[in-house]
Amino acid sequence: MNNRDQMRAASRAWQLILLKTIQSDPPAPVMMAKQLMMEVDQQDFKVTRNWFEALPTMRKWLGSRKSTTLAAKGFDTILKPYEGTLDLLEDDVIFDRLGGTELAVRQMGVEFLLHPWREMISMMEDARAGSVYGNAYDGYPLISASRSATTGSNSGTAGLTAAALADAEKAMRNQTLGGDPLFVQPTHLWYHPDLQATVEAILDRNVVSDGLTSSVGVTNTNYQKYVKLPLQGLGSSYAAYWGLVDLTPGNVMKPLLWCEKRGSRRIRTDESELFDNRKIRHGIDYWSTIAPGLPWFIWGSDGTT
Repeated sequence: MNNRDQMRAASRAWQLILLKTIQSDPPAPVMMAKQLMMEVDQQDFKVTRNWFEALPTMRKWLGSRKSTTLAAKGFDTILKPYEGTLDLLEDDVIFDRLGGTELAVRQMGVEFLLHPWREMISMMEDARAGSVYGNAYDGYPLISASRSATTGSNSGTAGLTAAALADAEKAMRNQTLGGDPLFVQPTHLWYHPDLQATVEAILDRNVVSDGLTSSVGVTNTNYQKYVKLPLQGLGSSYAAYWGLVDLTPGNVMKPLLWCEKRGSRRIRTDESELFDNRKIRHGIDYWSTIAPGLPWFIWGSDGTT
């Protein structure tokens, strides 16, 4: 077998590794991230999305029907191309140095699977500003104190304590749309990993101090009250960030929106540089985007006070 045949045989092996990897179950962080997302198939490059001005609640039918309209404001979700590329070098083939590359090929596939998680982390870093990923349909960033006049604020500044947690839950439960309660039920506590010890102190102790004397303990009402959701990868400048989110099973409404073009995932090879540069290029690419979803189901604090 000549060098070119060896290269193509190794290339086919790489393609098979990539295919098996991206068809495997997503890593745990991705499964966690997708809990926060409404997944939508988007075939057009750009789509304008709206939501209701008020909930389409049931009412007694008197006279003509009363229609519920979509909000005048909206936001655009624009698909973006993403790619990962790795080169198979002829020298590695002819000198039998491929043993260490299989893990690299698998990791490229894993990184493809991890992409929604990494985008979710970037979105959460931008959630209070909206400067990178834009605003939600109501014209405010995903987490904002400014929307208090319409649905109730979903933003705070308090550091993570048991008292601040109770205030956050109250704020979420008070969320409304068009005057109608949204029945938000916070289920998960999301936080920067630096707050792990604080989270464990609040959620994992069955008995806590009564706040008056260290020798007296009382039942901890926050004991295992929320599912812990550490946002690994959140930047160090967000070390005090924490919040609540409603991920009630069966609720299709989520705080984030994940749009992907169906059928756009591709594994491709390029042999155009095989003769001049003695390499075969392998790539994965697809079209997707992440955007703010429905802000009522998330609450966040930057922990500055």
